[in-house]
Amino acid sequence: MSSTDSVNGNHHPTFYFLDAPVVFQIFPGGVPGVLYRLHPGVLGIRSPFFATLFSLPRGPAAHPNVRLEGASDDNPIQLPITLEQQDFDNLLCYIYLGPSTHPKTYEFLISLLKMSAFFQINDGIAHVIQQFEVQGIALDAGLQFELARLYRIDEWIESSVEQLVKLPFTKLSAELMSQMGNAAFSQLLKTKGEIEKVRRKFTFNAPPVCTHPDCDNPPRCTASWTCEWYRSVPKRIHHPKEECFITLAGFLIQLSKENITDLCNGCRDRTITWIWGTGYGTKEMDLTKQAVEALMALQTHEPVRGTVRIENGRLIAY
Repeated sequence: MSSTDSVNGNHHPTFYFLDAPVVFQIFPGGVPGVLYRLHPGVLGIRSPFFATLFSLPRGPAAHPNVRLEGASDDNPIQLPITLEQQDFDNLLCYIYLGPSTHPKTYEFLISLLKMSAFFQINDGIAHVIQQFEVQGIALDAGLQFELARLYRIDEWIESSVEQLVKLPFTKLSAELMSQMGNAAFSQLLKTKGEIEKVRRKFTFNAPPVCTHPDCDNPPRCTASWTCEWYRSVPKRIHHPKEECFITLAGFLIQLSKENITDLCNGCRDRTITWIWGTGYGTKEMDLTKQAVEALMALQTHEPVRGTVRIENGRLIAY
């Protein structure tokens, strides 16, 4: 597949193939843009949207719009004005060019996700999800939730919510509310409030020491444990710096590895085991899981597809 050298300045320099029979034109913002000459077979096999478009009868009895549209530069199939050229170029890069040539940038992947959903290209959506996982690209939690909600990427709901519940209340902005939607944002606030209540209750009173049978000085261990709890635990759990945030489960794991002055390891380990048994260590995770389940119930059954329809062979935005 070779592209023309663009004798016509309006031809796309890469995606105007001389051997292709169908011409498209981009109309960003309603302004005529570049022309593409593309292959129905290549597009149709990847996209049910294009497959439906190209399956329309094109014989003499067909509607004139169907029979003539896309046959030449003078009468191209007009792409919806909601499409930007860069987004459509990114989609064609994914469809026509090999994986080694696909940009792996954050911007390209988000653009490809949007276009793949628009034109119902499921393998494009799967490719984006895989690339984010393989490259370890960290998506902003609010954007990740928004994309998961728009394009039914259910596995991103859990990962984004796990990050969002850790945000301080000062980071819960109007922009985040817009990304999540009112119902989901309300669920997030409710869950964060419940988690904060659990964290405060956890640190308010020092748990009783569970004395180990081999401890040679239980009163000393009790005094040491109680002193250490009130001296440092509330500061560590409720540290004002965001980067110092630690979950209760993380704190208990951390505490189990620390040597506390005048507290024998046997009493420490037995007491921490008892705390795990109360359920406090996993309460945050339980509340987060409940929130994920509630938010999953808000998911639609189908991804948001392209807001276009095919009418008499023409792509109509609505």
